[in-house]
Amino acid sequence: MTYDPYAPPQQHYPHGGGAPYGLRGTYDRFGWKTTATAVFIALSVGLSIITVGMTMAMGKPTAEAGLLYLGIMGLFGIGTQLASLAGGVLFLVWMHQASKNAHALRGQGLMTSPGWAVGWWFIPIASMWKPYQALTEIWRASDPEVAVGEESWRNRAVPGTFPMWWALYLLSGVVSLVGVGISAVAGLKQASGRRVPRSSSRIRRATRWSRSRCASLRWRRWPSSRS
Repeated sequence: MTYDPYAPPQQHYPHGGGAPYGLRGTYDRFGWKTTATAVFIALSVGLSIITVGMTMAMGKPTAEAGLLYLGIMGLFGIGTQLASLAGGVLFLVWMHQASKNAHALRGQGLMTSPGWAVGWWFIPIASMWKPYQALTEIWRASDPEVAVGEESWRNRAVPGTFPMWWALYLLSGVVSLVGVGISAVAGLKQASGRRVPRSSSRIRRATRWSRSRCASLRWRRWPSSRS
């Protein structure tokens, strides 16, 4: 049988051998997973762009349009969050399948299991580079120009867009954290701006009372000082 690296298996094969093309595990087609993941990610990006554009175009709404503005922006915000959540979950499902297929092609040669290909996204600190390692490993192992059984896939180069995409992903996380921090500081300043004058006036009154009380006690205790 002539091996065609571009033709995926036409059926499922049990792990362990006997499969055509020299496969070492179960290879499944992605099917709907790729399409659904791309649709929800594109929907999330589109809704985010629309929300930002509406915010910049409308500026500060008038009192009459305030409730309508808040309602529309709230709906777009909820839609964006739901689309992002669905896209994220589907992407993890897709990545798990991609890792399984890579293991079917290369056997035990991969360093990251399908479970950890997903799990590393939820580990603090390690999530900054481990998922990228898993993705690049999947890319190399899935190279159709390297026949099953060959080990040269380890030395295959990844596209230049890979590190650029990952850098932008990390940058977006930093920007989000900075934005949350700025919002929190602004909220604290606004809250303290309303409360500090009242509390500070109470402190000043208490300080004046305590000083006057101490002076009165001192005057009564040492009458000789009055002469």
